[in-house]
Amino acid sequence: PVGPVGVEGPHLFPDEHEVDKKEDDPESPGDIFRDLVQPIFEASCYKCHGPEKQKSGLRLDLREAAMADREFATIIPGNAEESELIMRITLSDSDEDRMPPEGERLSESEVATLRSWIDSGAHWPDPEISPLPDETELEVQRPTPRGLAPGKLPDLPRIVVSDDSVRANISKALEVLRGMGVRAAPVSQIDDAHEAVFRLLRKSATDEMVASLKGLEPVLTRLDLAGTSVTSASIRGLWRFGKLRVLNLSETVIADDDVAVLASLTDLSVLNLFGTAVTDDCLALLERMPSLRRVYLWRTAVTNEAARDLARVRPDLLVDNGVVPAPTPIKAPVKVETSGIWPGREEELAVDHVHDGSLETIWSGPEEARTGWVQLTLEKPHRVVGVRLDEGDFPRIQKFIVEVQKDAQWVELASGTTIGSKKNVLFDSLEASVFRLKILESVETPVIAEFDLLTD
Repeated sequence: PVGPVGVEGPHLFPDEHEVDKKEDDPESPGDIFRDLVQPIFEASCYKCHGPEKQKSGLRLDLREAAMADREFATIIPGNAEESELIMRITLSDSDEDRMPPEGERLSESEVATLRSWIDSGAHWPDPEISPLPDETELEVQRPTPRGLAPGKLPDLPRIVVSDDSVRANISKALEVLRGMGVRAAPVSQIDDAHEAVFRLLRKSATDEMVASLKGLEPVLTRLDLAGTSVTSASIRGLWRFGKLRVLNLSETVIADDDVAVLASLTDLSVLNLFGTAVTDDCLALLERMPSLRRVYLWRTAVTNEAARDLARVRPDLLVDNGVVPAPTPIKAPVKVETSGIWPGREEELAVDHVHDGSLETIWSGPEEARTGWVQLTLEKPHRVVGVRLDEGDFPRIQKFIVEVQKDAQWVELASGTTIGSKKNVLFDSLEASVFRLKILESVETPVIAEFDLLTD
């Protein structure tokens, strides 16, 4: 999977062994679905498999319908290759079963997003339910102060418009946009926030069509121009839409100079610049955008080093450039302790074998044991983002947890079932010196060939 460069770890899609996260966690699967997956469904699938039409009895706007038991399962959580959805969207253009059947096919990035989402469990959150807003003509409120959790969206006000003339202008704009094939509609039923999705039109969407947004200035919060023909002329006019919160400019001609205009959008929280011409030069502007919490920079000229620097300077900003920094073993003296060893085989199965860099040497507990533990103690605290485990040629463990010692107490960091070979178990980074692998179940005497602490 691909993921953000930031202080919360390298994965965009959580590993099955990571500590469970709440749905409102900034990097939670719920956010991944809402920000990356659902827009693809809306743009490319809802026309035939949405609320108004369900060809072949398939709906992709409802979780229960999309996950329903079918002869060929549309979505198999954890298995993208066997999912009918992935098979259909990757068929050749000449195949009559290719989806979508007409128009441009999904881009490589969209296919990769759906693959990663399914392989990571295909998490589909429950619909959000919020209380009704207070009725005011047009609520205005500045975002809350920056938090320290990268990607956590700011609390922005609901948008409520009661002025009849403003509402008339909104209705007129919606009518014009829909007549051109633009998906323009309210975001929800709880306020007057609206969205406009031009990506359905791909390259036929032009600057002249974007100009038809006039009238939505007080209510437009989401704008999707991905893959369209818009130019800097359209971007220069976005300053009028001060309520914009989510903006998708992926695979357009947008460059660094255009980002300067976006810096005037004080409510902008999510910005997708995938596949654009932006470079490191635009990052200083992104840094100064007060409400920005998520920026996607895959396949741009932004360097990994510059993206990391931005994430450090803005700890509240999730910076995702599609690069997964590979965690590496900590190279520092480690003291190894275990729960026990096979009597009479102390030299052959020595405790130091779990941390000697060789898979040829192993540690094993007592012959009758089916549980046990291995503890690593560093001379001083280090930044640790995970552990690497390997059972060598003896895959026996069925259940385990990874713990850290804090204030003389053991705190669970992650858990899992089988280990096997070269298993990376990642968790939120922390500074500590004492870590333990606790083996809870094993079909035979537990064996560990290597146990390493990882850092980024």
